[in-house]
Amino acid sequence: MAPKKLTPQQQLQAQRHLVATFIGSSRCGKSVLLTSHLFNIFSSFYAPTLDQVFVADPPVTHPHLPAITYVDVGTGPNTSDRFIPLRTQTSDVVVIVFSVVDKSTLEDAVFRYAVFAKDYNKPIVLVGTKADLRGPGETLAERTDEVIPWEAERYAKKIGATEYVECSALNEEGMADVFEALVRAALGEKVRFGEREG
Repeated sequence: MAPKKLTPQQQLQAQRHLVATFIGSSRCGKSVLLTSHLFNIFSSFYAPTLDQVFVADPPVTHPHLPAITYVDVGTGPNTSDRFIPLRTQTSDVVVIVFSVVDKSTLEDAVFRYAVFAKDYNKPIVLVGTKADLRGPGETLAERTDEVIPWEAERYAKKIGATEYVECSALNEEGMADVFEALVRAALGEKVRFGEREG
C-alpha cells in the first residue's frame, strides 16, 4: 500500500519536534502518568524527582509528527520555581496536572502553575489524575477533598486551558486522551471545549 500523502499543513507539522512540559504539585501523579503511558509501568511508589526527560513516538492520531519530548519538571522545594520558567518558555504546550482526590493540588494548578504558562503565552491542557480513586457510593458531603468534573472544567476555562482531561494511570482510562489533547493544543488544532474527538 502506498504511503498516505501529507497535506501542506501536515508537512509543516512533520518538521516540528514538539516539547510538552508537565508541571504540578508533588504527589499529584504526573510522573506516574508519564511512565505508565510511555513504558506501560504502573508504580504507586513515590519519590520526589528532578527534571525527567522522555522522548517517544507521537499518538497514533498524528503519525506524521516526529518524536515528542516530554519533560516532567521536578517538584522539590528548591527546584520547581527555578526550573518551571526555563522549561515552560521552551515548550510547545504545558500540561498542568492535579489529583482529582486532592483539592489542594487543583488550587496549586490554578493559582500557582498556570501563571507560568500564561507568562509565556503557552497553550495549557489541564489534567486530573487518579480518577480511579473517586469513592463510589459515598455521599458528596463525605468526599470534601474530591474535585468534581464540572468544577475542574470551570477552572480549566478560567486559566484558558484548551481542554480538561481526567485519567487513571492504574487502569489506563483516559490516558490516550491526555496525549492526544496535548498534541492538539501544541499544534493549535481547534477543539470546542469539553468535546473530544472520538
